Amino acid sequence: MGALDDIALHQLFVDARTRNGWVEENLPESLMRAVYDLT
Repeated sequence: MGALDDIALHQLFVDARTRNGWVEENLPESLMRAVYDLT
């Protein structure tokens, strides 16, 4: 897998919004672990 370009990085870390802004339930731990495992 290649590195992300500047546009993609900006979208992820600057433009992105948290899930808390549009969902009123907690994120399942299994999903948090899956995202963590990607790093």
